[in-house]
Amino acid sequence: KAIYQYVNLDYRWDLSVAEEQPKPKPIEKLKPETFDLMISYCHAQKEICHKMYDRFKIDKFHVWIDKENMYGSVLESMAEAIEQSDIVLVCMSSNYKESNACHLEAAYAWKRKRKMIPVKVEEKYDPTGWLGLLLGGDKQYIDFIKLGFDTAYTELLKEIQMVKNSDRK
Repeated sequence: KAIYQYVNLDYRWDLSVAEEQPKPKPIEKLKPETFDLMISYCHAQKEICHKMYDRFKIDKFHVWIDKENMYGSVLESMAEAIEQSDIVLVCMSSNYKESNACHLEAAYAWKRKRKMIPVKVEEKYDPTGWLGLLLGGDKQYIDFIKLGFDTAYTELLKEIQMVKNSDRK
């Protein structure tokens, strides 16, 4: 501690008694939360997508979905979710294709080179346009309508494991 005192007809700081203060610890930057999966979907298909989310939670996946993780700017939340997720599930439907927000999510995931798994969640939907292009030439996806939820979910778990263990983007 420094002492302010009267010495030789003047007030001065006496620094000779100052104790060395411990240096403050640097502030640790918090690592952003990471997710195994992000579910990208249109709200018109929220019932099946929320059902997937509930099953993933039971199976101990750490999943981002907008029903729980939206804070502040919607665009910022979506971008952070994509950046912090290992795999993005693209839940394809005609509503998804027509949604600007869904288009932004899928395009940003592709730009960020995120591993993406296409999932069909609407009967008789055939992905065309930008969404068909996103799939590439093979047009392979997991069809939750044709296979039924339980069978499709089992296939999706296998695909997630394959994607996690590969270099596929």
